[in-house]
Amino acid sequence: MTKHDSWQDKLNHSIDKTKNDPSSRFFQLATVDKFGCPHNRTVVMRHFHSEKGLIEIVSDRRSEKFEQLKFNSSVAICWYFSETREQYRMQCRTTLTCATADKSKLAREWSLLSHDLQVQFFGPPPGSPLSSYGEWRNQDRANPPANFAIVNFFIETVDYLNVAESPHLRMKFFSDPQARWQTEQITP
Repeated sequence: MTKHDSWQDKLNHSIDKTKNDPSSRFFQLATVDKFGCPHNRTVVMRHFHSEKGLIEIVSDRRSEKFEQLKFNSSVAICWYFSETREQYRMQCRTTLTCATADKSKLAREWSLLSHDLQVQFFGPPPGSPLSSYGEWRNQDRANPPANFAIVNFFIETVDYLNVAESPHLRMKFFSDPQARWQTEQITP
């Protein structure tokens, strides 16, 4: 990797280098609710499409996170790779794919989820009181339920920091008005 690789190349390299560590797929997602209050949580990256500058996760449409994304599609991601000691802070625009949209895409993503994760989509809404693991644990999981959704994050800016380098390397990647990526090395 060179100092002048694109952010997509850098992120692909980080993902590839840490692929044997399941926790390297976790990143922090910050949203804002309708009252202007920030919320942060850890989510799981399902796919990174470097050619589109797109990260995908899955979500339950009944969750607070989903409501916040519908209210405000601008989010921040912070993703740290402990093995490579690299951090990516990204500003993103969000789109949501639900049951009324691309059913084949939803079915493909659904089929890739673990049994335990699929089961959660048939239970009570996220954040509601859990009295028991009732009959919903035995639901037919052949098709995704209506509350299953895919969330796409289209990256608009990237603030990259590599603390393994000496001195530390920090770069800002941003898209110009012609949608071409520009790079600027900045002070860590």
